[in-house]
Amino acid sequence: MNKKNLYLISILIPIMISCSSAMNPMYLYYNRTKSSSSQNTNEVTTPDAVDPDKDPFLKAPYNDPNYGGFNASKFDTWLFKVSFKANKLPMYKFFDDNTRKWAYGAKDWKDNIANSYKANDGENRVYGTPEVGISSMTIYKYDKNNPLYDIKGYLEGRMDRFRFYSIDGKAVISLKQYLIAVDTYSKFVFAFAAITATGSAVGNTYPTDFQAIEYHADKIHFYEYDPIGYVTESGDVVFYKHYEDEFTRNPTGYSPKKHGYTKVAERNSSGQGYSPYKPITADSEANEDDKNKFKQEIIKIANKDLFWRDYIGYKNSDKTQIDLDQWLKDGYSGKSLMLYKYNVSSDANTITLNKEHYHNKTKENITYKLQIIISDKIAKYVNTKNNKDIINVTLQSEESNPLSINGNIVYTVDNGPIFVDRMQNATFTKASRYIPPGSTFLPDVLGTAFGGTIYNLTYKFNENGTKYIISFVYKNKKYEYNFKLARFDTNPTYHWTAKYEGLDISGTLGKYTRVVLRNNGQTIRSSMTLHSIGFAESPDSDAGLEMVADLQK
Repeated sequence: MNKKNLYLISILIPIMISCSSAMNPMYLYYNRTKSSSSQNTNEVTTPDAVDPDKDPFLKAPYNDPNYGGFNASKFDTWLFKVSFKANKLPMYKFFDDNTRKWAYGAKDWKDNIANSYKANDGENRVYGTPEVGISSMTIYKYDKNNPLYDIKGYLEGRMDRFRFYSIDGKAVISLKQYLIAVDTYSKFVFAFAAITATGSAVGNTYPTDFQAIEYHADKIHFYEYDPIGYVTESGDVVFYKHYEDEFTRNPTGYSPKKHGYTKVAERNSSGQGYSPYKPITADSEANEDDKNKFKQEIIKIANKDLFWRDYIGYKNSDKTQIDLDQWLKDGYSGKSLMLYKYNVSSDANTITLNKEHYHNKTKENITYKLQIIISDKIAKYVNTKNNKDIINVTLQSEESNPLSINGNIVYTVDNGPIFVDRMQNATFTKASRYIPPGSTFLPDVLGTAFGGTIYNLTYKFNENGTKYIISFVYKNKKYEYNFKLARFDTNPTYHWTAKYEGLDISGTLGKYTRVVLRNNGQTIRSSMTLHSIGFAESPDSDAGLEMVADLQK
């Protein structure tokens, strides 16, 4: 093997694997176990019939093939693309192509009968360093049949509306992955498989075998978990924020979940919710053993502050620029400003909520008392002053996010508002600042080469923090430049930094600047030179962030 191939393997394997694998989409969805097993080795039993009055598959509007503005028949002809971002999240796309179509009667690597088509080499890619095309790729579609679970395990007719997808390709190592299930009626996207065996290469592991998720996690049908996204009329697959956040934080431990949402999922980017196909049941009290188990678990986090903010406005945009106009139109501005701080009492009978606004510091305190324990993981608490205000509490397995409240995962750490929300109407100034050589902002060749001192440096942000004007005096002349939000940092814990685009200034490397907060938000720093939107730099470092000013109160 030549040096070039060895280098490529050494780069790709960490990207693909360490269970953050951009090449391992199954890590985006399912728990990994160390046991090796083949598909369909577990016995299945036919579920009991469901009373038509309690059958979610008979309830409108999700049982209409035209739901979502387009007919389910689109999935009969749409082809399917699979690529991966540098941050490991997948990018799925359904599309029309008159030059290709699904071939019927193919078999995948497990001898499951499927439809298939050959993707063009490089058509599906991994966007990392380096960027790599996936070659020899066959994409499979399974109509009305879960390739990992016996059809007898579902009630008759349940699978008619579902399509399942997998890939078999190469990107240094072989990629044989079961991906997602799509409900062609509701257009929701579900996880349906679990990794059950792994291989290793260059000290890392990658999946080699799969089972149906019905045998793992909560051992329920795949369509009963909260959907992870939906398909648009144009064929785009949009993921919900709970999925993106949970995967980004812990790709090796991700599993589909029931978060305890109080509303059914909707087909919009902020419409995360529960599956329309979860069983329809009235709340019933758990048995004594399960009630004791619930209390024993939740008491472990008693008297500890647990935090939640609405981070729907945060967009993990990697190297691509967000559509700022659409972001504002969607109403994301200001969502993260309210802090929700929960605290469970030592006997688990009450939960207190303290709400505090980041800017105006207004506060509200609410006490909820235990109303009913439904299972060893789920309970309801009711507002002591408003019995219509009920919160659903669901225990989670991770230490950093021990429970969800109304479907929102709460955490042991508060990362604060996203950058633009912090910057609403903010002004920062500095009387003078020496800028070293190489600055984009020093307007003459001599100044750029040797550096210079600027005076009255000012950052003035607009009412929603999405734009700012930077101004200063240099050699007795005032300069003023406009910037707008371009993207957020790719790490969701870095809510104190973002990239902005110069609207009337650019440098030889590009027109973007990193802007960060320091000193607990009292100091702002930004790049003295402009660069590309994906320019590699650490948000923790001050290197190159020589434009510095202090917050004015």
